[in-house]
Amino acid sequence: MNPRFSKVKIRFIYIKTLLIVWGLIFFQRGYSQQRTPSQGVYLEIGGNAGFYSVNYERKVYQKGNLRLVTRLGLGVLPQDAFQHYLPIIPVESSALWGKSRHQLEAGIGLTASINTYRKGDYDYIKNSKNNTYYIGNDYKIHSRTNLGYAALLRVGYRYQCRENGLFIRVGFTPSFYRKPVWGLVPCGGVSIGKSF
Repeated sequence: MNPRFSKVKIRFIYIKTLLIVWGLIFFQRGYSQQRTPSQGVYLEIGGNAGFYSVNYERKVYQKGNLRLVTRLGLGVLPQDAFQHYLPIIPVESSALWGKSRHQLEAGIGLTASINTYRKGDYDYIKNSKNNTYYIGNDYKIHSRTNLGYAALLRVGYRYQCRENGLFIRVGFTPSFYRKPVWGLVPCGGVSIGKSF
């Protein structure tokens, strides 16, 4: 079996399973003892997408001071001095704790991206007489596309205005990735949005 194929297949199955589980949680109805907004849209600068993302959030559970929400977003990440943009899809489940306007937020998520690597290279031609190489006249661009992902954590603060549904979030969102070994990127984000 081709090892590259098996790694791609395992990644695909992992991401597909995560999205199915997230979808089941996301479309489930939340039950609450008091009337609080069950949906929201917001813009996040930094955070899970790295640059910015537009997100939709839905409450899936509430009991007392605890509220569970899931989110799905779409963003872009500029590459090569803003010459290329990578689509980014952040998915996250978070727990909000607090009865008043001030809430503590903790969550876990996955950010998927479609990465395209471009590398320019001259056409090297081998001279068979003395086994040397020389540069041909053509400059070729090689590209490779793959699915990238990063696991994320969130610890933050959320201010929720009850009167008009506006909210502001500030959070620390470290991401864990594997390229070529496991690494950590400390990051943070600020969000502003509206609940309804």
